[in-house]
Amino acid sequence: MTSNNTELNELQQELEEAKRAKNPEAIIKASKNLINYHQVKGEITECIIHFKTIIPFIMKSGNELELAINICNLAKCHLTKEEYNESEDFFYKALAIYQDTKNEMGIAEIESNLGLLFRHRGAFDVSLSHLTKAISIYNDNKREMELNKISQHWQTYINVIECCGIIYGQLHQFDQSVKYLEDALLLKEEHAIASAKVSTLMNLGVTYSEIDVDKAMDYYLQALALTNDHTPMYHKVVLLNNLGGCLEDTGKLEDALKYYFEALKIMDTTGQFHYRAPIHKHIGTVYYKQGLYDDALKQIELSMNILQKTGAKSEIQDCYLLLSDVFTAKSEYQIALDYRVKYDTLKDEIFQQNLSTQLTDLQKKYETTTLSVNSLRYENSLITDELKKAMNASFIGVSNSIKEVQRLAMEASVHKDTRVLITGESGVGKEIVARLIHYSDTLKKGRFVDVNCCSIPDSLAESEFFGYARGAFTGAINSKSGYFEEANFGTLFLDEIGDMPIHLQAKLLRVLETKQVKRLGSNTVIPVEFRLVSATNKKLSELIQKNLFRADLLYRINTVAIHIPPLRERKEDIQPLLEHYLAEFTNRMNKTFPQYDKEIINCLSAYDFPGNVRELRNMIEKSMIFIKNNKLKVEDFSSQMHITVAVSPSEGETTYSKLQDVGDYQLLKILDECGGNQTVAAQKLGISYSTFKRRYKKLRLN
Repeated sequence: MTSNNTELNELQQELEEAKRAKNPEAIIKASKNLINYHQVKGEITECIIHFKTIIPFIMKSGNELELAINICNLAKCHLTKEEYNESEDFFYKALAIYQDTKNEMGIAEIESNLGLLFRHRGAFDVSLSHLTKAISIYNDNKREMELNKISQHWQTYINVIECCGIIYGQLHQFDQSVKYLEDALLLKEEHAIASAKVSTLMNLGVTYSEIDVDKAMDYYLQALALTNDHTPMYHKVVLLNNLGGCLEDTGKLEDALKYYFEALKIMDTTGQFHYRAPIHKHIGTVYYKQGLYDDALKQIELSMNILQKTGAKSEIQDCYLLLSDVFTAKSEYQIALDYRVKYDTLKDEIFQQNLSTQLTDLQKKYETTTLSVNSLRYENSLITDELKKAMNASFIGVSNSIKEVQRLAMEASVHKDTRVLITGESGVGKEIVARLIHYSDTLKKGRFVDVNCCSIPDSLAESEFFGYARGAFTGAINSKSGYFEEANFGTLFLDEIGDMPIHLQAKLLRVLETKQVKRLGSNTVIPVEFRLVSATNKKLSELIQKNLFRADLLYRINTVAIHIPPLRERKEDIQPLLEHYLAEFTNRMNKTFPQYDKEIINCLSAYDFPGNVRELRNMIEKSMIFIKNNKLKVEDFSSQMHITVAVSPSEGETTYSKLQDVGDYQLLKILDECGGNQTVAAQKLGISYSTFKRRYKKLRLN
């Protein structure tokens, strides 16, 4: 411990000396040494701090490749911490640099990481889109990769292919899953050592476990044969557990027990703790199936002892259900009932917790929420106390326009059959209002099902909305319900409905009229009853004129129309938002709530906020990072206002004035909207290409 502290102190002293000397190269070197130190120890927060220290110095050096690499590494740190919004922002900043420098392998690296990020978020369609882009780039550069033999590129390429296989397996598209995984396996045989095949063989086993248990066992056994002293113990344990599961599914209970106990033996030998609880539970399940109820209870008790220490609620829930089954078999019905009650109670608790987590993620996405109701510093919330408790959220604002939004939302929630159309610019909080409508319904029974219409490929749209019967098409191994069924007795939220394909609009209209659906490949009529809430940032009337949207559908979906105005039209909300986010970052950064000049409110009120509340939040976050003497000044905010925004009354679209200086946030935003085309981005901003290029090279992270 003393040796580690000495090493860390020396590295920190090296950085302080470099800062005192104001030597950029020395600061970068010392910070990188600290990053390497903390990476080895898995101290990701410290890595993030030091990456943010060196990035401004790398910017000034003009080394764009080095800048992109470090921004990408910073994004990976946030991804490791499951800070997905921050990770996504930094990945896109790195992507913009790689696109500008036409660095294709860098672009492929970022697309690969974005695919991984969205897979963790559960957005499989978006994930596959990024992964497919990465694969395309690697395929185009295979010759160069073979000549240079850069193992990192090959490793990432193979990992991307394998990741696609895993996702298709999770989507129950098993033919596609097997194809990608077998391609990854072949590439590993050509470019990697044999032990690298273990993970792919395991994933093939997982995929086949859904459709062919014998093949799954074959892949697991192949993987087990390739394990050696260098194979992570966790992989061996998982393999043995999965083999035991396959044998248990086929009724070979004694053989299953052998693999389960072998997995426990490995963990005893190596001192491994992880995964012990589920294996004890699996052994208990086998004993239960064999009628050895007392032995089953002993194993489940061992599992429960571990789980209660780790707080793994979902696994504890499974044990409660198994215990209820065992005591039922023993005819001890009162005990069985007690465990069933515990199971139901914990199941409800987990559901509420997951709901709260989803809402928290949504709140972060739209940047209009609070960390907790108890930390609220003022009383200008538009949600009732009862709803706050249910949602753990608040919609910040005191303006009449926001109060009208809330009033309409509450009225809509009272009437189950009311169809609501929410309009407003991107990021103003349309989905939050949709959830307010759903969760403020005191009689709510069903789910809130949110669908982003522009993220669903046309080829999958009908099966996603209507579901499908088993055998309806190749890969339809099992039946699947669609969005209409999932929203039954609840709320169906169609975000960006203006992007819904015209042929699907007709089918939606039919469902709204008949309140019935049929799954693809089935003639069975299924009745559905749901509240429809739609949202768009487009003018549907203009889409109707262009034959891109059905007029009769518009009449059906806008019984109640709710428009959420942008921040520039409700300046009185700026101060409560400022207070709210200062409280949030004070909490998050472990700082004292700051003092601030009252002129800051006037300064912010004079600004048009093209990025709406999100931009205001970014300003506040940056100001809190660099705050001095715990006091904010006007300059902390005005320095971030490098662009003015005007709104055309006729079109309602944002236009950008010609300026000598373009702010980082707006420049990157417009560049991203233009697909990385700097010429088009410069034209949209109303500045010359040379000015755009110069400003982009001086890019500063917000």
